Amino acid sequence: MPNTEKIKQYLNELEKRRIIKFDGENYELTHDSLAQKIADKRTTEEKAIIEIQKIIHNSYNSYLKTKTLLDKRQLDYIAKYENNPKLKIENNERRFIKISKKNIIKRQIIAVSSVIIIFAILSFATFYSFIQKNIALKEKEKVETLFTENKQKDSINRIEKYKRFFSEAVNMQENGLFNEAINKFELAKEFTNDTTDVIEQISKIKLLSENKEKFDNLLKEAKAKSGQEKFFEAINLYKQAKELKINIEMINKELLEMKNIIDTKKGNAKVNADVTKYKPELHKKWKAKENNYNNLSNQIQKIINQ
Repeated sequence: MPNTEKIKQYLNELEKRRIIKFDGENYELTHDSLAQKIADKRTTEEKAIIEIQKIIHNSYNSYLKTKTLLDKRQLDYIAKYENNPKLKIENNERRFIKISKKNIIKRQIIAVSSVIIIFAILSFATFYSFIQKNIALKEKEKVETLFTENKQKDSINRIEKYKRFFSEAVNMQENGLFNEAINKFELAKEFTNDTTDVIEQISKIKLLSENKEKFDNLLKEAKAKSGQEKFFEAINLYKQAKELKINIEMINKELLEMKNIIDTKKGNAKVNADVTKYKPELHKKWKAKENNYNNLSNQIQKIINQ
């Protein structure tokens, strides 16, 4: 059995000579030169295990404050030595690793589900567009048939025809059926000598139709860029879409969703920057990412406030 009193005596002597110091729980070397010599004698595996213990300990302490879990890159690094008996970590830290793994799996499931949902929405949109085109074509054929029949009936008043077609066109315009509305206005134009109002309405509809198509394309492209994490490009596309003033509420909602994603990434970058503060190159990298995400978040907020 080791002589406890002797050990304590030796430790006290080393502490008096300021070679080691006691922090309440552990003894530490006070001389960097001695610490370096000991570090030099460690194997690559031992150095990696010590580094992993620091990452887990620091990340766990950060988690207690910010609820930020380990990311996939950190978990992959830890996994190399996770079952190594030399890795000394607390039970709470092991539970923390387990929770982080579950979170990664959950995020992967959400990502896959999002892709499936987006694909389903795009498929439905394509099918709906095809149906709408067929409806528009049939409506046009019906209108043309009706026009031909009505033209043969001299007893029908031209003014009544004009009013009817004009009213139907306005209703179609209000319901977003721009092509059908234009066809109706064209028919109404045939029954009036003063075509100023009809031509003006047709011009307005064409402009609305062009802007709506442009708006939809910008929105679709912005969503794609955001999904690819090309946030700067996505912000510019959302800004252009918002300037068309077609559906500002929708734009602001999607901008806010993207801002939340960016703010989360900014928080993760800050944690990583803090964790790597003694590694200049990594710290600089994470700090740059944090600043970049912060600038993107501010840009989005500015567009939302406009």
